[in-house]
Amino acid sequence: MKKNVTTLLTVILLVTSAGVFAQTAGVGINTSTPNSTLDVNGKLGAADPDGLQAPRLTRAQLSAKGDALYGADQKGALIFITDISTGDNSGPRVNIDGIGYYYFDGTVWRKLIYNNIYNADGTLTDIRTVSQNGKDLKFVNQQTTTINNSVGLGIIQDSGSGTRATISLTNGGNPSMYIFTDTNSAAQIKAAGNSTSLSIGTAYTSVPSGILFITTPVGGDSGSEQLRIAPDGNSFFAANVGVGYASTTFTPGVKLKVNGSIATTTVTYPDYVFDKYFNGVSNINSNYKFSTIYETEKFIQDNKHLPGVTSIKELEKTKDGYSFDITRLSTQTLEKVEELYLHVIEQQKQIDLQREQINELLTLTQKLQKKIKSKK
Repeated sequence: MKKNVTTLLTVILLVTSAGVFAQTAGVGINTSTPNSTLDVNGKLGAADPDGLQAPRLTRAQLSAKGDALYGADQKGALIFITDISTGDNSGPRVNIDGIGYYYFDGTVWRKLIYNNIYNADGTLTDIRTVSQNGKDLKFVNQQTTTINNSVGLGIIQDSGSGTRATISLTNGGNPSMYIFTDTNSAAQIKAAGNSTSLSIGTAYTSVPSGILFITTPVGGDSGSEQLRIAPDGNSFFAANVGVGYASTTFTPGVKLKVNGSIATTTVTYPDYVFDKYFNGVSNINSNYKFSTIYETEKFIQDNKHLPGVTSIKELEKTKDGYSFDITRLSTQTLEKVEELYLHVIEQQKQIDLQREQINELLTLTQKLQKKIKSKK
C-alpha cells in the first residue's frame, strides 16, 4: 500500500512539474484553461524544443505486432515509421512504403499526405476522378504541359446532354479553335474567334516530314492512305480527283474530272506560225521554221511523227502507260492546226488560180469552135 501511494505521489509531482492541467473541458499542457480535449501551448524558451511526437517504430516492429492487433477500436491511431528496410507491407500495412506518419482507418494504415501535385511528384495507385462541380479548371500564365504516352479524353457534351462533345482552345480571348465530335456525324476542326486561318502541317521535325490523309472505305477498317503531301510539297492522290463537283462518278480509267475550264501557263503560243509565215521572222519563237508540205512529207517519212511534235520515243513510259505534258502537247497541236490552215490556204489559192486558167482556156476554146463553124 505504501508503495502504491509513493508511486501516485511521484506521478502527480511529474505531471505538475510538466505543466499538465486536467479540467472537465479537457487536458491542457502548459495552459490551465484548455480550449479542446487536448490543448498544448508551446514553451517560450528559445532552447526548449516544441512539438508533439507520435509513437515511433520501424515497419519490422509494426509487422511483428501481426495483422489482428489493430481493429475498429484503434481507428485514428497515429504512428511514425522510421525505417522500411525490413518488415512487410501486406495486410493492414499495404500502404506503408516509406518513412513518415501513418494513421489507422479501422482496416489499414494510411499515409498522412504532406506532398501534393503543387510541390512534389507522385504516382497514381488507382483510377481517380475529379469532379469540377460546374467550376472551370484553368491553366494560366506561360507554361508547358507535357503528356507522355497515349492520352484518352472522354468529353461530355457541351450541355451535359445531347450528341456533341467539344474541345475549345483560346489565346485569352474568345475561343480560337474548336474540335467537335458528333454522334454518327462528321468530326470537325474549325478556326474561330480572331483566327485568320487554319494551318495544318509539319514544322520543326528532326527529319523531312509530309502529311498523310487517310480514309476508311469500309466500316471497322484501320484506314487507307488516299492523299500524301511529300516533304518537298508534291501531292499524290491514290484515287480519282473531281474538280468543281460536290460529288460525282468516274468512268473506269478516268483519274481527273473537271466541271469547268482548265487554265494552264505556257512560255509561248503558236501565233509564231503566222508571224513567221507572213513576216519572214517571228519575235515570239525565233527558232520556229515553217515547212513546206513536201518538207513535212519528207520529215514524216524519216521520223514517223510530225515536225515540232514530241516523239513517242521521248515520252516517259510507266506501268500504266505513257506520261506526257498536256500543256506542251496542246501548244504543239495548235501549231500543226495553224500550219494546216496555211497549207490549205495555199492549196485554195492554187485551186482558184487553176480554176481561173481553166475558165480562160474554156472561153478561148469556145471562141475557136465558133470560128471553125463559121468557116464551114
